[in-house]
Amino acid sequence: MKFALVYAASAALTPSLAAAAIPRDFFNRCGSLVRDFKPAPFVRVELSEALAKGTPFVSPDTHPSCLRHVPKTYTSDVCRLRFIISTSGSSSTTVEVLMPVDWKGQRFLMTGNAGLGGCVPYHSMIDAAALGFATVGHDNGHQGDTAEPFLNRPEVVKDYVYRSLQSATTVGKVAVAYFYKGAARKSYYMGCSTGGRQGMKAAQDFPEEFDGIISGAPAINLNNLFSDQGRHRKNMGAPGSPTFVSVEQWAAVNELVIKQCDHIDGVLDGVVEDPFKCTPRPERMLCRQGQTWTSHKCLTSAQVSAVRRAYEPFYNSTGGIIYPRLVPSSERQAFRNNSTTTEYMWDWFRYAVYNNPNWSPDDFSISTAEYSNKVDLYGASTWKDLTALKAQGTKLLMYHGLQDGLISAESSYQYYEHVS
Repeated sequence: MKFALVYAASAALTPSLAAAAIPRDFFNRCGSLVRDFKPAPFVRVELSEALAKGTPFVSPDTHPSCLRHVPKTYTSDVCRLRFIISTSGSSSTTVEVLMPVDWKGQRFLMTGNAGLGGCVPYHSMIDAAALGFATVGHDNGHQGDTAEPFLNRPEVVKDYVYRSLQSATTVGKVAVAYFYKGAARKSYYMGCSTGGRQGMKAAQDFPEEFDGIISGAPAINLNNLFSDQGRHRKNMGAPGSPTFVSVEQWAAVNELVIKQCDHIDGVLDGVVEDPFKCTPRPERMLCRQGQTWTSHKCLTSAQVSAVRRAYEPFYNSTGGIIYPRLVPSSERQAFRNNSTTTEYMWDWFRYAVYNNPNWSPDDFSISTAEYSNKVDLYGASTWKDLTALKAQGTKLLMYHGLQDGLISAESSYQYYEHVS
């Protein structure tokens, strides 16, 4: 009955388009997947449907954070397959596969997630399918861009760190080979931010799954990335604190930094070409007696000190580096709202590290950073070398924008030196 409903709904949506644009054999084979595709006892197929180019996209996700940015339509003729993998007795991963009519070069692509990773990356999947890739995406083992599902559920954390990606890749390849009656010739991974970290996790731990990996702005050194957000909150305080610097004030700091460092590359073009050579001097914005932000767009001594500390690396109790400094010229993105408490940092520590929903950013200290590194849940730091990747022969392309204010580009430089 479920197969009949899905098939009928798919056919009813675009009968003329499906008949004209989608080959009948493709259409029929796609519809039968929900009944016939049974790769393993721990995999439950939910639906399969052939969708013509131009079909409106309807998101199956329900969490509000997953509905902020969704595609409008499918941009190519595809077979959509949705299944759930039971990853343990208390966790599961939802997987979506888009298989285009025009499977160019028999290529497979796994897409990466964003933020705390609980939303299927439909945009990336639809774009890749239009380029001829059989494309897979997953929800990283939970619903929503939040860590709340991690609370007292270690298996869900394990899915987030690596297992969802690995499981979805394995079963996704089986699904593609079953549908097309032949395995992909080349397999790739592509992701940015959290997706970049996932790509690096694959590169470090299971590179045999891919011929090539693209990892953008990877959120590696994950525990320390969240700790760095905690130290910025501690450094600046909450809104209303003497040390707090508002979004408007950080924008002014950004303009000052560009003026101070634009000349380093010998060209005055409003771009800090090499921010690592830039040493900002925020004291130039210090208010003189009787001046205020309202009257002279200047900063108090306490605010200047807080800004200066942001441009210093974060060190642990023994003098070792926890995380690099704020990269000069990235201020606008780093402090783009009036709260220095990021939900990601707060969620990670209260729901994953401490399993204590009452944990507050006010509780953050160097010991918090050191403890999260010691625990390093399921290798979340993603800071291993690339010995396995080199032995496998998998190609890795890693990139990072120097103006990234959320994930320090210097972290990628440090990883390069670490591996070297």
